[in-house]
Amino acid sequence: MFLVILRSRLSRTDGTSAANWATMSFITGVVFVALLIAGGAAFASIAGGIAFGDDPQPGVDVARFLPELGFVFMLLGGMITAAAHIASTSFAGLASNALPRWLCIAGLVAAVLLLVSVLLVPIIVLPIWAILVSAVLLRRSSVGTRCAHRR
Repeated sequence: MFLVILRSRLSRTDGTSAANWATMSFITGVVFVALLIAGGAAFASIAGGIAFGDDPQPGVDVARFLPELGFVFMLLGGMITAAAHIASTSFAGLASNALPRWLCIAGLVAAVLLLVSVLLVPIIVLPIWAILVSAVLLRRSSVGTRCAHRR
C-alpha cells in the first residue's frame, strides 16, 4: 500500500519527469520487496522444512548455501534496489514538489549510505526513511482532508 500511495502522490503533477521518476520509484520498490521476500525464504527454508514438515535435515552444502543466497538477495540485490527506490523517490519528490525538499535531500544521502549497507550499519537508514516519508504522507493527507471539509 505504501508504494501505491507514494506513486499516486508523486505523479499528481503535469510534468513527465516527475511521472517517470514516480514510475521508477514504484518499480524499484516492487523489486526490493520481491528480493526481501526471496531472501527471507532462503534464510527460513531449512528451519521451516524441519519444523513444519517431515523433511530430513539437509546436507552441509545446502545448509551453507541457502543462508548465503538469502544474504545475496537481501543485502546485495535488495539494498541496491532500495537505494535506487529512495533515490528515484527523492528525484520525483523534487520534480513534483510532492515531498519536502529536506526529505528529498535526506533521501539522496540515505540512498548513498545504502550502497555500502553490506557493512550492515547503514541499513538502519531504510526504516528511518520509510517512517519519515510515511509521516509526511499522512500529515499531508490529513491537511488535505481538513481543507476539503472546510469548503
